[in-house]
Formats: sequence, structure tokens, C-alpha cells
Amino acid sequence: MEENIAWHRGKVLSSVVRELEKNGFRAFAVRTKEEAADAVLEIVGRDESVAFGGSFTLKQAGIPEALSARGQKISASKPGLAREEVLKMRREALLSDVYISSPNAVTADGKLIFVDKIGN
Repeated sequence: MEENIAWHRGKVLSSVVRELEKNGFRAFAVRTKEEAADAVLEIVGRDESVAFGGSFTLKQAGIPEALSARGQKISASKPGLAREEVLKMRREALLSDVYISSPNAVTADGKLIFVDKIGN
């Protein structure tokens, strides 16, 4: 039964990747959080500045830490910052070369759905 479920998930994922690509996205399917982090490290240039949206998925995958460890310039808000510092971080995010966030949903026809209380 498990291999049937894995087969079906693989087929659905392959289909969604094709649909994302039809919609102009550069899409990858990865199996593990380590593969996800490796893919991001491959895509993001070492000289590019990076900003992050609030994403537990990215944190769980260790992506901010992986980019930071290689010396990437990163803008990311942290809990407990003063309002002025938060606004400064948001401005930096607007000007970053790369903005990384994770969608709340990905549709079967290759659309990304984001819900965000501050619009980043």
C-alpha cells in the first residue's frame, strides 16, 4: 500500500511541476529538506542579497542558516526587534536580489496561493 501511495504522490508532484513551469516558474521536486536546501543554494548566487518571508517550512529545512553559513547577505525579521528595526528589515527585503517565501498552497494547475497579514 505504501508504495502505491508513494507512486501516486510522485505522479501528482510531477504533474504540478509541469503546470508550474507552464505558468513561468522554475520548479523542482525534492524529497527531503536537505535536497530543498541544496536546491536553494544552487539557485541563489553567492553575491545576491536574500530576504525571507515568515516561513516555518524554510526554517525547518535550514535554508536561512545554510545561506548565512556561506556568507550570504540576509535580511530577516526576528522576534523582539524594535519597530524601527522591523521597518528597516522590511525596506531591505523590498530591495533584496532574492526574496524567499513558501506558499500556503500550490494548486494542481500550477498556481501559488499566499496569505500574509503584512503583504510581503
